[in-house]
Amino acid sequence: IYDITKELGFSDEVIEELNLGFTGKGGIDFPVFIYDQLVDIATYRKGGTPKVLRTKNSKSGMIIPYDTWRNSNKPTVICAGEKDMATARTLGMNAISITGGEGTIPAFFLNDFKQRTVYIVYDNDDAGHIGALKLAIALKPYTKKLKILDLSSTCTEKGEDLWDYFRKYHKTFEDFKELIRSTKEFTEEDYETEKEKQYPTIPLLR
Repeated sequence: IYDITKELGFSDEVIEELNLGFTGKGGIDFPVFIYDQLVDIATYRKGGTPKVLRTKNSKSGMIIPYDTWRNSNKPTVICAGEKDMATARTLGMNAISITGGEGTIPAFFLNDFKQRTVYIVYDNDDAGHIGALKLAIALKPYTKKLKILDLSSTCTEKGEDLWDYFRKYHKTFEDFKELIRSTKEFTEEDYETEKEKQYPTIPLLR
C-alpha cells in the first residue's frame, strides 16, 4: 500500500488523514466515514476494470472525507475520484470526491454546501463534462460561489484528470490557483439555462 501511494504522490499526512489501507482487493482502500461511522469502502485499483470497487449494497452519493471536509471553511474542490481527491489534499486543498462516479449527486448532504465556495474539477471527457454540469445545477442553490474548472487546455487527451494535471504535466498549485482565477463563475443565469436544458419546462396547457 505504501509503495502504491508513494508512486501516486500522496503525502504521509494525507495517507494518515484518509486512513488509507489494503484489504486484498488489489488496490488502495478509501474508507468512507460519515459522523465517524464506516459506511463504505471505495477501493481504487490502478488500471483495473472497474477502476473503483465498493462495498456491496452501499449507497452512492457519499462524500470522502466527509467529517474532515465539513469541519473546514476552506473552498471545496470536488474531484472526479479518490485518486484526484488525495492528490488535491496532498497540495493542501479541502478536496472531496463523491462515491458513485461523476454523474452522482450527494443528495443527503446538499445542505452542507450552504454558503461554501465550490470548484468542480472533473475529467476531460464526456462523462466529466456532463457530470460537472449536473452537479453544478444541484449545488448552485446552496453555494456562495461556484465554478466548473476545465482542464482541457493542459490535459489534452480524453479522460485525463487532476492527477495528470499535477503529476504528468507537472503543474503547480500556483498554476491551479491561476486556473481558478481565470475561470468565470457559474452564475444564476448559467444555472437557469443549464437547468432548462436538462429539465425542460413542459407547459400544462397547449
